[in-house]
Amino acid sequence: MNLCYNNQSCLFKETGDFMDKIKIISKECKFSNWLKVYIEKALLPNNKEVERDIVVKGDAVGIIALNDNNELFLVKQPRLAHMIPDFVELPAGMIEEKHKFDPLIAAKSELREETGCDPKTCTWTYLGKFIPDTGSCTTKIHLYLAEHAEVKYKLELDSDEYLTCFTMPFDEAIKKVEDFNDRTFNDSCAIIGISRAARYLASKK
Repeated sequence: MNLCYNNQSCLFKETGDFMDKIKIISKECKFSNWLKVYIEKALLPNNKEVERDIVVKGDAVGIIALNDNNELFLVKQPRLAHMIPDFVELPAGMIEEKHKFDPLIAAKSELREETGCDPKTCTWTYLGKFIPDTGSCTTKIHLYLAEHAEVKYKLELDSDEYLTCFTMPFDEAIKKVEDFNDRTFNDSCAIIGISRAARYLASKK
C-alpha cells in the first residue's frame, strides 16, 4: 500500500499512481557533506550516563512570500521519508557555502529558485528562528517574511529537486493552520512561519 496527500479530506489515502512511479533503489546509512550522525555519551546532573544519537545537519531558511494581492507562495514536492507525493511547504532550503552561510542571502536565493519571484522587489523582515527537532538534530530554521513578491523568472531548481509552485490567499492559509482538522499544512516550518507572519502583520495595522 502506498500513501499520498489529499488536501480535501484526510492526510493519507491509498493510491496506485504517483508513488508507484518512485522506486527505492537502495538504502544505506552514510555520512554526507550536509548530514552526519554521531552517537554521544553524556553524564547527566543526576550522575546517570546516557547515550544519544545526534544528527548534525546545517541550518535552513523558510520564506513566507506574499504578493500584492495578499497571496502566499507555496510549493508541493514529494517527500520520500513520509511517502507523500505532494507535501505542501513554504519555499525553503539549506544555508550553504554558496550563500556565504548568510540566512538572508539563502532566503533570497531560494525564493527566486523555487518561485521565480525577484527578491529585489521584496521587503524583507526577519521573523526569528526555531528548532524543529530538539531531541536529536542540530538544525535551526530561520524565517523571513518577503512582502511585494513578484514573479519575474522561471523556476531554477537544483538537479535533485522536483516541485511545483502555486499561490493561496494568505487569509485562507491562516485559517488552515488554525484549524486542527485541516490537513493542508503538516510541516512545522510552514505552520510556524505562517503563524508568525500573521501575528507580525496584524501588529502593524
